[in-house]
Amino acid sequence: MGATIFLTTQVMEEAEALCNRVALLFNGELALDSPLHELKARLGITRVEMSVTGLTPEAVEAILGRWKDENLIAEGTQSLPRVTVLVRGDRAPLPELVQAVMNQGGRLTHIDIRPPSLEDIYLHVVKGGQA
Repeated sequence: MGATIFLTTQVMEEAEALCNRVALLFNGELALDSPLHELKARLGITRVEMSVTGLTPEAVEAILGRWKDENLIAEGTQSLPRVTVLVRGDRAPLPELVQAVMNQGGRLTHIDIRPPSLEDIYLHVVKGGQA
């Protein structure tokens, strides 16, 4: 419609839902300014959320560490039963992820694969990555 509306927020989900172009400030400087779909494509990661049963937090940390060492994932976090990993590229190595969980005696009850969130992009930028 030829109008620009500026939304200032710290709530990434809100910005992602309402905006088609995003500018992020970090340490008082413009860290990025781009259409949201371009940011997601440029980041080069895929978000995989899994529900895992039968594993301790320590076992999940061991799995996440091994996946990082094998370069299967860029990052991983857990809040059992949910485990979230950011996979490099657009191909999630599902057989490897499932097998690693099963090898530790666990079971995957749910897997969800999606593009990175604006929160993922922000965390990547503030940790020194480029988006």
